Amino acid sequence: MLRYALPGHDETRIDLFIYPFGQDRAEAALDHGMRDFVASLRTAEREGRFRALSMSDAVAFDLGQAPADGDGPGKRRRDRRGSGDADVERMLMEALAAVDRRIRGRRLDLAFEYPGQVEGDWFAMHSRGYLFYRHLYFFKGRVSATAARIDRGRFAALADRAMRELVPAVQAYNVGGCADTTLHVDPGLPRREMQQMLLRGMVAAQASLEAGNCRDAADEAELAALSHDAELVLVEYPADDWRD
Repeated sequence: MLRYALPGHDETRIDLFIYPFGQDRAEAALDHGMRDFVASLRTAEREGRFRALSMSDAVAFDLGQAPADGDGPGKRRRDRRGSGDADVERMLMEALAAVDRRIRGRRLDLAFEYPGQVEGDWFAMHSRGYLFYRHLYFFKGRVSATAARIDRGRFAALADRAMRELVPAVQAYNVGGCADTTLHVDPGLPRREMQQMLLRGMVAAQASLEAGNCRDAADEAELAALSHDAELVLVEYPADDWRD
C-alpha cells in the first residue's frame, strides 16, 4: 500500500493499493476486480471497521492517454526487426499511433461512518473508491475525508485529481513470459493481404507489450533511469497470486 497526503488537506487520506491480476481484456479484468472490491467493502462493514455504508453503482473513470515510453519494450522489439519493408514499417507506425492508450478504470462514490477514538463517537466520511487495470496489475485507490471538514464537491474534485496524478506516475515493470508474442500469417494469401494480416498481428503484439509493460529481461540501465528521483520497490509474488 502507498499512502499519500496533500499539503493543506490533512483531513483527506489517499491510499493506493497495487496487486497482481494477469493478462485479460481491460473490461473483463475490471468487472472481476470491481466484484472483489465491492465484496471487500461489505466485509469490512460487517466486521465493524465502519458502519452505515452507502455505495453508488460503479462508473467508468478512464485516465488520459498514458505517456509514451520511447525506450520501452515495444521500441526494442521494433529495433530488433531491422529496416524491413518500408511500407509495412510506415503502416505499422501509423497504426500504433492510433492505438488507444487510455488507462481503463472504474469509480465508486461511497459514504460511511468511521469510529472515533472515544467509544460511541462516529464520524461521517466522504469517500471514493477507484480501480484501474494497468501493467497486468490492479491499481486500487481509496480516498476518504471527514465530511465535517470538506464539502462533497471539493472532496470529489480532490479525489479525482489525486488518481489522475498518482496512477500514471506508478509503474509495474514486468519481466518474463508476458513479453512472448506469436504472429500467425496465412502463407497462401496474396502478398498485400499477407502484409495487412502481419500488420494487424504486429500492432496487437505491440499494444499488448505496452499495456503489460513487459520485457523478456530486466534492463538495468532502464531501471536506473526509472528509479532516478523515485523509489524502486521490488515485489516478488508467489505464482499462486497470479490469475491462471
